[in-house]
Parts: sequence; structure tokens; C-alpha cells
Amino acid sequence: MSTSIRWAGLYLAMAWAMCVLPPELAGQEQEGAGPPVTAVMLTVTIRGAEMGEGLMRIAIFDDPDRFTETPSASGVVPVNGGEVIWQVEVLPGRYAIAVIHDRDRNGELNRNFIGMPREPYGFSNDARGRTGPPSFEDASFHVGDGPLEIELTVR
Repeated sequence: MSTSIRWAGLYLAMAWAMCVLPPELAGQEQEGAGPPVTAVMLTVTIRGAEMGEGLMRIAIFDDPDRFTETPSASGVVPVNGGEVIWQVEVLPGRYAIAVIHDRDRNGELNRNFIGMPREPYGFSNDARGRTGPPSFEDASFHVGDGPLEIELTVR
């Protein structure tokens, strides 16, 4: 898959979903399973927003096969300085996060003539790919049964 197509897919996935985890998933009992699974608070601190303007577009993924394509939750947070904090309730499990700093608020990931991003972006674990987004494995982290705080940097 070409680099520009992979970046375009990531941006479209992040632009597509602008809501948090569907309420029907949070705090519901799993059929045939023991006690109910309760959603926990995930706090994401995003550093590196050198230009204190624009929007952080954040997407969280829980399916390795659909990483950078279909987020399970997403959000948009205004940038008012060098650090942005986003909170979302998630069920325990394995997740990866992708972030784009949409500096000019145009709703598009600005790219150069060969399709590489010109606006800062980042992934959980500060993972980086060589010719596009990193793998789910490299960017993923585990959410247990208690609140979790993670940090990532956009570059």
C-alpha cells in the first residue's frame, strides 16, 4: 500500500468518528460472563503542540486489523498551548491511539508533494512507522480495570 494512501486512510478514519465510546458498551454486562465489565477512565496527555493553536484530532483503536481505519472512539480538542489533555472511558483491553495536530483547523491533514504529512502527528508509545503509520503492535498499550494515564508526543 502506498504511503500517501496509508496516511489518507488514517486521516479519514480520524475525521470520520468524532464521538466517545458508545454508551451501550460502557458498564454493560457481557452475556454469559461473570460480573459486569466496567469502563475505566483513560487520560491521554499530548505534548509537542509547539504552535498553541488549531485542533488535536484524536482516535483510539481496539482492533489490530482496522488500525488507522476504524476508531472505536475519537475526539477533537482545541489546542491552547503546548499540551492537550483528552479523557475517554474505555473497557479494559488493548488499544492504540493516533493523533493529528490540525494547526489550521481546515479538517485536512496537510501533506507535501509526495504525500508525507506537513502537520504534526503522533501515536501511543511514541511509535513511528518507516513509510507510514506504525503497526498496532508498536503503538498498543493495555488498559486494566483501573484508570490509566498515558503520554504521547506529536512531531
